[in-house]
Amino acid sequence: MKWFVCLCGMMVLLGGKAFGQQLPDSLVNKESKHLQLPFEADRIHVDAEGNIFLLNTGERQIYKMLALYNYDSLISIGGASAREESLLHPIDIQSQNRQRVYVLDDVSRRLILLNINLKVLQSFEFVSEEVDIEEEEVFPIAFTLSPAGELFVLNQWTNTILRFSNQLNPNGEFGGTDFGQGSLFDPKAIEMDERQDIYVLDRKLQKILIYSFYGVYQYAIDLPPFWTSDKFQVQDNYILSAEGSSFNLYHIPTRGFHQYPMDALPEILDFSSTREHFYFLTRKGIFIYQRSS
Repeated sequence: MKWFVCLCGMMVLLGGKAFGQQLPDSLVNKESKHLQLPFEADRIHVDAEGNIFLLNTGERQIYKMLALYNYDSLISIGGASAREESLLHPIDIQSQNRQRVYVLDDVSRRLILLNINLKVLQSFEFVSEEVDIEEEEVFPIAFTLSPAGELFVLNQWTNTILRFSNQLNPNGEFGGTDFGQGSLFDPKAIEMDERQDIYVLDRKLQKILIYSFYGVYQYAIDLPPFWTSDKFQVQDNYILSAEGSSFNLYHIPTRGFHQYPMDALPEILDFSSTREHFYFLTRKGIFIYQRSS
């Protein structure tokens, strides 16, 4: 399967709006690659090696595009079937230590663990005797992983964060509507930074709340009105978000917000970031920008 790759000298990320203290002029190089896709996708995740993972929620498919072969090689699994890799509604995908891939299916309340070739290693049920959580008490909507494989899951029905060991044994919870300053009312996304602090975006509060690895509330960041995306990443002292026609970032040390127009791109559906590149998923494929040094 051949992918169309073009180098585009698009003048983007100019005239960004600054909020708070001044940030570096730009994190993004002006040159990009464009990968056209022969299928639809609505979620993207890129691992540390540059391999691209895509979710098609409607078709219940997972795709992996291999960086080693310049994205000219594709692996896929999923769909509606009786097999172990069948999916009902995959909504989140992440990789861990270049060895495992985790896919969250919210409707089936299940986390599927895959190897790097998308072969099923384990299917973890959130509603089971081992977990000891009743069906009416859990609806997982997002998750994040520590480097050692500990799992933190957003539970929409209780507004709490469920914590699991790297063996997927329950290990407590925090958050909820009666957690003092760290209370959650409409959590949508969760991420972990290099220090293993936990970041949770709460749409009702219009804040990102930060907790320690052990669930102790630290502080909160008030989000500006333009920050409408529920997905974000925390990387190298930045909180990053992209949606529609803009790319947003918050510089943690200076507490400054920036909003950059991305008018040269089609509407952004989702994005992912590595230390070398930004990946923007659109209806017209994936646009890859090199990060500025």
